[in-house]
Amino acid sequence: MKKFICLSLLTYLSFSIFSQTQTITSDAYSPENTKAFANDLFDNGFWDEAESEYKRYLFSTNQNDEATIFALTTIYNEQNNKTGIMWLENNFADSLRIPVREKIDLTYSKLLFLERNPTDLAAFTQSINQNMDSYSKQFQFLLTLSSDVLQQNITQATETAKNASQTYDIFSPTYTLLSEYKTKSPGTALFLSIICPGAGKIYTGSIPAFTTSFLTISTFVAGTIYSVNEYGWQNWRPYIFGGCALILYIVDIYGSYQGALRYNDAQNRKLCEEIDKIYEALY
Repeated sequence: MKKFICLSLLTYLSFSIFSQTQTITSDAYSPENTKAFANDLFDNGFWDEAESEYKRYLFSTNQNDEATIFALTTIYNEQNNKTGIMWLENNFADSLRIPVREKIDLTYSKLLFLERNPTDLAAFTQSINQNMDSYSKQFQFLLTLSSDVLQQNITQATETAKNASQTYDIFSPTYTLLSEYKTKSPGTALFLSIICPGAGKIYTGSIPAFTTSFLTISTFVAGTIYSVNEYGWQNWRPYIFGGCALILYIVDIYGSYQGALRYNDAQNRKLCEEIDKIYEALY
């Protein structure tokens, strides 16, 4: 009898412990706890782990929780994760309220702009055109400005930045850059260097480079003339001096051409970096 009672008690205790374990395990993975855990990870900067928990929550509830989607958008924005933003765009954007959807589209357009890809940005702009009137005016200005700059339509970009800066101060630095924006012609730089060694470098604003090129080439030209007068063409000296002068002359012409391209690239990069700041500020 005692054995039967002990066995019954052990069975009852085992069943109770098992039931409590199951309840605890079930509660631990409930959608509410999953989201709370994800929020805690997010607040403490563990974004990769938070992303996984947020996705687990979305899949387990099968609903478009805007707070969760906004948190994921923030993570992908900070990580410059284009794939993640595309996933949100494709799966959730159509059913979200405008403010949350605008954050997704703002982040996606930012990532396209960071790639300096005018074709994809233009295609994306066209794809969200039906929602554009619902978005903030700042985002509309920014998207138009980004497309104009990537397409090198500086005149139109200047007009867009001017209109935007009249209402929003955040566009003022970009408008200042655009109003002073100038490019250099590589062909003109090349032609000037053909006429006068180093002149193409003055054209692109590099006076020290002009001084170095002009003095170096002039020295070898002078050495060539002097050696011809002293030793004649039968001597090896004129050919050494003349060969060096010719090589340096060709290098200077090519360098002036490349210098104009680098100047234009630096101007464009500075402009794009200023627009990048607007994207960050608007987010």
